[in-house]
Amino acid sequence: MEVSASPGNTVQGYAFVYLTNPETGIPSSLPDSILTDGLANGTFFGDGIGSGDFNGDGFPDLLVGTTLGSSGKGNVYLFPNPGLGGIASADLSSGGSTATVLTGVSPLTNFAQMSGLFDINGDGYSDSLVSAPVANKIYYYKSTKDSGPGNLDLSSGGTSTSVLTTSVGQSLGNSIAH
Repeated sequence: MEVSASPGNTVQGYAFVYLTNPETGIPSSLPDSILTDGLANGTFFGDGIGSGDFNGDGFPDLLVGTTLGSSGKGNVYLFPNPGLGGIASADLSSGGSTATVLTGVSPLTNFAQMSGLFDINGDGYSDSLVSAPVANKIYYYKSTKDSGPGNLDLSSGGTSTSVLTTSVGQSLGNSIAH
């Protein structure tokens, strides 16, 4: 189970991972993993979280969004789950790492407000959906075995697999479900 604690402007945000006891089905009362970008400047780490299995290994991986990361363009980080023990704690500002970083195209579009891992194309690997509601867009990134979508910066020529959109003013992507 994943829970986020996205802050206001001056406190760093977190994503917490709670493992579930397989015998009782009850999650642990304290987080088993703590993730953060380590920045206290209002990146809003944890604004959007989603889980799914991007590499088909049977373990749920985690997406964590920062709507104001990268100078306001927003980031999504993919944390892979290696299996037993779950996702390791990480502070990205002090040596922690992530498998993938996706960066939005322009500031203040709320890129990463919602993110999810869903097997959209039925190939057995969870693909990434990342919303930018202010821009009325949802970006679709196809995953491939072991790589996820790879590091992509939309503001520097990186491209998503596809972009979903609608008429202006609809705030497409305020919620995403599969």
